[in-house]
Amino acid sequence: MAEENVFIIMWCCEGLECIIPVNPDLESHYHFDVLAGNEDAGKEAGQLGRTLEMLKLRARFNPQRNYEIYLLTTVGISKKELEHLFDVSPQVIVDLIREKGKKLYSDRVSPRARIQ
Repeated sequence: MAEENVFIIMWCCEGLECIIPVNPDLESHYHFDVLAGNEDAGKEAGQLGRTLEMLKLRARFNPQRNYEIYLLTTVGISKKELEHLFDVSPQVIVDLIREKGKKLYSDRVSPRARIQ
């Protein structure tokens, strides 16, 4: 059976920023803490929480780049394969991540409403 991999993936309008492999145990503890409303979830999750907060800070201080950060769980797909997909077909992989992943942060620009 193929191995399950969990990644934090960050990109902007200029392309892929980073793919961070995540230990699934850390990821689940972090999300349960967040869902439970624990304000110290980032501290308790240790390195994962600090890394995610640093990525969010980078996104907030660079709003012109329209950052998106997602958590993606894959089966049998490695970090190297994801990087390759961003190289050869970035829009396809971004659309797939938006559909299958969990949004952690987004400054995505949506088309303006035609009628207000």
